[in-house]
Amino acid sequence: MKPIFSLFASFALIISYQLSSNCNAQNNSIVLDGAYIVMDGGTATNNIYIVVDQPNPAGIIRLPTGGHIHSENQYNYIKWLSGSTTGNYIFPFGVAGNASDHIPFSFDKTAGNSSISMSTWATDSQNMPHPEATNVGAVSNMLGITDSVEFAIDRFWDIQATSATADLTFSYRGIENTTSTPTSFIQAQHWNGNSWDAPVGPGTTGVTAGIGTAGPFIGQNTFSPWVLIAPCPVDSVSQNHVICQGESITVGTNTYTTTGIFIDNLTNVLGCDSIVTTNLTVNPIPTGTDTQIACNSFTWIDGVTYTTNNNTATHTLIGGAANGCDSIVTLDLTIETSPAVDATSNAPICEGKTLNLMATPINGATYQWTGPNGFTSQIQNPTITSASGVNSGTYTVVSSVGNNCESTDQITIMVNPLPSIIASVVNDNCGFNAGQINIDASSPNTPLSYFWSNGSSDAIITGLSEGTYEVTVTDATSCSITESFQISNILGDCDCFVYVANAFSPNGDGNNDFIPVRGECVSSLTFKIFNRWGNLVFETNKLDDGWDGYYKGVLQNTGIYIYTLDATFGNGKFVQESGDISLIR
Repeated sequence: MKPIFSLFASFALIISYQLSSNCNAQNNSIVLDGAYIVMDGGTATNNIYIVVDQPNPAGIIRLPTGGHIHSENQYNYIKWLSGSTTGNYIFPFGVAGNASDHIPFSFDKTAGNSSISMSTWATDSQNMPHPEATNVGAVSNMLGITDSVEFAIDRFWDIQATSATADLTFSYRGIENTTSTPTSFIQAQHWNGNSWDAPVGPGTTGVTAGIGTAGPFIGQNTFSPWVLIAPCPVDSVSQNHVICQGESITVGTNTYTTTGIFIDNLTNVLGCDSIVTTNLTVNPIPTGTDTQIACNSFTWIDGVTYTTNNNTATHTLIGGAANGCDSIVTLDLTIETSPAVDATSNAPICEGKTLNLMATPINGATYQWTGPNGFTSQIQNPTITSASGVNSGTYTVVSSVGNNCESTDQITIMVNPLPSIIASVVNDNCGFNAGQINIDASSPNTPLSYFWSNGSSDAIITGLSEGTYEVTVTDATSCSITESFQISNILGDCDCFVYVANAFSPNGDGNNDFIPVRGECVSSLTFKIFNRWGNLVFETNKLDDGWDGYYKGVLQNTGIYIYTLDATFGNGKFVQESGDISLIR
């Protein structure tokens, strides 16, 4: 096994003496004759240097027996004092003592007066460790086309040279090529202290076994950390596109507007070639006519309202064709004028009457009526017999002439309800004219008026003898209802009796303004009236003496009051009764 020389201390070794029988220094040159020099221990503060003080490419000579220099750390440098001499300076890097891991770096200097300092080291698949700060800032990211997992080879080179221009050729071990496209063209990228510069190409096909090379990368003059990347493979892409007439598609620098198959050779910013085959179909823009007949006016799809005939307006429907393209529609419009229809009626009417609906007569027209309670009719002047409240509401008539040329009108109908009557009847007693009829009428349309067959206009009539009495109640809308009531003469103990009416109306009109006790053959009595809270509002012990509706000087409200009556007749008979009295105002 060839000797291995290790440099561990923090110093610069100036080659000017004999190293061993296998590693010699002659005329300030390193001669590798199968030996391996291992550099170890360099740090950011204590760099290790092998300094070649030979200003020409013969400063390091590697004989056919092999050998290499193991750097594998950013701070284990070979520094070649090349001065202004041009030529191909080859740095014989390698890994440990494995002869097959010889990975030389070529700095083919074409101009400049500068020394060259070089180090290189392998990384993990995440490209760690990254280069730290040297003459530029430390590497802070491995993103995009320099992605550490997808595209970057697992090795860095730190090149230090000022005022020099050179063609660079890199070597790497195939096992360090863990990129996603390892056999694509390998290109180089330079770290400028803040980001990675654009890749340098065109590159060399990558390998995954043995030793791979990349370069030469011509005319480089910026030096700091470098990395190799495999950004992309050469690929072929086929695409199918369907466009519409008037549209275009651009592939690279070519623009296409007609149906056909087109092939383009493209190169992206990474220098990757792609063959793009485009199968293009260009669909025509269809046209059509929209024929319309309208009454008075027509609002078309273009948002314009037309009031006269038109056959020139056009509109483009975006994506309106079956093939997805726009379509152009031309309007063919005929405007017809519709006659005006008016709706009238005999309303308002009273419940039970016939409702007459009437529409303007129009020559050749048809009619369609609709209204409340599901009403429909197709005659000009329909009627509703025995109308009721459900027939109140809005009625609409549509008159149509020609091609659905329509005119519409509405009318609101009111069918007023009839007044309702609730009556109570008190019969006569022994021909004493004690009969009474009390009417409780109601209507939403007040006030109400009363007309009795005996000439009275009050809601209550009293002092009635046996016979038939008729009343007509009329509300504010002139709707009325008529009913008849029969008064009978009750013949019982006609010598002695007593009675109290069940309602009175203390309104000062002289009719039924108070409620007395009436009777015959009464020797004594007690008559009391109470309100709903049990307060005694009236008391008397005299016949024909009654309550006038006042309590403590205030006329009481309409309501039901309770009375009690104790009476003793002249024949010694005693009666006791109670009941309700309605006060009506």
